[in-house]
Amino acid sequence: MFFFLLKMGLNSTKSSLTNTEYSLILSSSNNFYRGLSIIQGELHLNIHKKLLIEKKIRIDLIGELIENKKSIKTNQIFFTYSFPLVTSHENGIARIIKQQQITFPFRIPLGIHLPPSCEFKEFAINYYLDIYHDGRLLPNIRKKIILAPPTPHITVPLPCQVTGN
Repeated sequence: MFFFLLKMGLNSTKSSLTNTEYSLILSSSNNFYRGLSIIQGELHLNIHKKLLIEKKIRIDLIGELIENKKSIKTNQIFFTYSFPLVTSHENGIARIIKQQQITFPFRIPLGIHLPPSCEFKEFAINYYLDIYHDGRLLPNIRKKIILAPPTPHITVPLPCQVTGN
């Protein structure tokens, strides 16, 4: 299993993941996925004091096109799939989680029409998993995903029978 742990010690007036350890664990032992498969895993939080969620914590699968034209590099996000992990209460009141370890599972289905990851001299296509808390990207947790085309369907011909006279 892939394990990523980052200890947060941010000082902020707005309670984010301050004093919270978080880890992103993918069910696959590597970061390679094929079209029509599912990226799944869990976000683990170890909350030391309290965690305030005013909107939501979500995981995004991001597709990015990087073009190299005459030594000018441009990045363009062409695909975003957001999966909410936990939200505030239905009535709009912030959710507060106090001193506990908690796990949020996720499943992101991959379609057949996404272009595969690639790197050429002129362009590259990259995919990432990013975690957002109340609209802010969590630093240092971006995970690169390699996307390949779906497994080709191979039809094996039936054995032929020869009858002789």
